Amino acid sequence: MKWNKTFITLTVFFPVFLIIFACSSSKPPVTPFQEPPPTPLHLAGVDSSTAAEADSLAKQLFVSWQRQETAATIAAAGEEEMNTSDSLAQLLSAINKDEKVSEKDSILAIQTYNQGARQLLAVKDVSSSTTLTEDMIRSLIQVHLDSAEFYFEKALRLNPFDRKTRFWLAKVYQMQANQLLKNEQLPKAAKALEKLLLMDRSQHELFARLGQIYMQLHQWNKALNAFRIAEETLQKNAVFNVPEHLPINDSTIAMVIDSSKLYLYLYYQGECNIHLYRAEEALDAFQRAQQFATSSEEADIARETMDWINWDEGNIHAVEFRDSMLTLIDRGEYEEAAKGFLALKKLLTTQKARDEIDWRLAMLEYTHLQKEDSALERLKKVTDSYLNGERQITPEDTLFQQFYNTYGAMCHNEGVKSLKQHKLREALAYFRQSISIPWNQRAKSYMELAKLSLNNPRYAVDAAQAALNERDQLTPDEQIATMRILIESLKRMGRFDEAIRYFKEYREYLTLVKGNE
Repeated sequence: MKWNKTFITLTVFFPVFLIIFACSSSKPPVTPFQEPPPTPLHLAGVDSSTAAEADSLAKQLFVSWQRQETAATIAAAGEEEMNTSDSLAQLLSAINKDEKVSEKDSILAIQTYNQGARQLLAVKDVSSSTTLTEDMIRSLIQVHLDSAEFYFEKALRLNPFDRKTRFWLAKVYQMQANQLLKNEQLPKAAKALEKLLLMDRSQHELFARLGQIYMQLHQWNKALNAFRIAEETLQKNAVFNVPEHLPINDSTIAMVIDSSKLYLYLYYQGECNIHLYRAEEALDAFQRAQQFATSSEEADIARETMDWINWDEGNIHAVEFRDSMLTLIDRGEYEEAAKGFLALKKLLTTQKARDEIDWRLAMLEYTHLQKEDSALERLKKVTDSYLNGERQITPEDTLFQQFYNTYGAMCHNEGVKSLKQHKLREALAYFRQSISIPWNQRAKSYMELAKLSLNNPRYAVDAAQAALNERDQLTPDEQIATMRILIESLKRMGRFDEAIRYFKEYREYLTLVKGNE
């Protein structure tokens, strides 16, 4: 059975669909549990004091068998509600992904919906037909989650020692918060998990789930503590998973640890420390996480996050400020971004970070703020400091090449602009400045210099040859034009052998280009 991505058509009759939702999973009244108080123990061969102690201790360990059975019956009803909610959630997910839904899930959705319709018809409240939309399915999911919550809480009041029911209740709260966007339930979910963990501290997944909830609540210290305990619990539990035929030692224990979960627990510790502005602790967590990465992608994420922290030697406030300015640029708020960059420079601790901000500010001034002169002067200072050896370039540092590329392009563009304005001296100066920078399109500036130097064949030859030495930066038309200048200039200088050699190369290249057209 295929379901339409947007809605499911079902013919039912009702005036207001929320009434159906309320009816479709109505909770039958639960008869209050009545149990006479236990009579004091009088057992043959048992001291009265021991019997009294046992009576007192029993209240802290379990409830009567009758209460356990009654609670289990009520909890089972809650599980049925959860299963229905899960099936509807799977149905909704499949609809959103435009996937085929299983016949079982489809029938369940119809039955669930029609149950509400039948109950409504029973009270003779009939109206026009409608369709089961995604919003209706979400409302149905919420109805069943609310019912499950009712049953599980009732069961726990009868038997507060039932860990399984506590787990189910915690899942209900988390699903209500995360899947159904009821964020106000997150604190309640955290409390439920905390109560559960007071009874059972052996499950690292529960600590991790608690940590995730605290992260959503922006309670970073609590989240950090939860993930630390999750990590510790995972590692300490590993010893119990060592195969019987192997000795228990550090090697075999490490072998059975779930590396993917350990990576996540450490990674989230790093994230929490970032929000707490603890750079060293965050770096330590990410470095450890990287060791347990199960894929190159995971390792890259940890490494890139460490690079982010180290942008200004652990100055997390500064890198967040930088990112917020980049967001302003994305929104087109260029003036505000420029003001922010100027303010940010005063907060930075490293010259490398200041250079990057100058570069970003120069691009902003040149491209969007019509402050070309300021941009050129700003970026010239940065590139000069690298070219003159004032800045130490490390093997992993690649940003300086972007400084070169940007500054070289700016100078070249100013040269082209000057040519259009017939300002030949200015154009010549800009192109000569451009070739002094090892940028990634320098050959284009050499080509323009060759054109400007036609009246002096020696200069034209030097510029044209320099351009052709980096010919991969030129388009086919630019290469052809440069070779023509070179050949004509060599002929004028009487260097015919060289001119002939370049002419043959020119003819071969011309044939190749025409063949590729």
